[in-house]
Amino acid sequence: MIGRERLIFLRLAEVMLPGEKITPDLADRADLWLSRSEGIVRLFVRFSLLLFEWGTFLFRTAGSVEHFCLLSQRGKARYMRFWAHHKVAVMRQIFTMLRMLVVSVHYDDPRVNARWARP
Repeated sequence: MIGRERLIFLRLAEVMLPGEKITPDLADRADLWLSRSEGIVRLFVRFSLLLFEWGTFLFRTAGSVEHFCLLSQRGKARYMRFWAHHKVAVMRQIFTMLRMLVVSVHYDDPRVNARWARP
């Protein structure tokens, strides 16, 4: 991921993981995971992040003309619901893939994982 995509990924993580401390390290770990993937997967993730960012212009659903990173918390929540419940299955699947990437990379961190370990 390059600069803008990293920012989109981190803002998406902030909304998907409320109450968690989101650091740039999360994007680094996602990059590491993606570096082990096929080229088409990396391209699809990059395309999906940019589509998610600029979808506010394309779909006119967030109640604002700002892209995702600049939306208010309420706008971001509304926009996330739009993607999660979109009538076109491929849009829901793109959102699910992004959500799975964020959550898997976050909980794969040993520091986060240690909070859930049993003594």
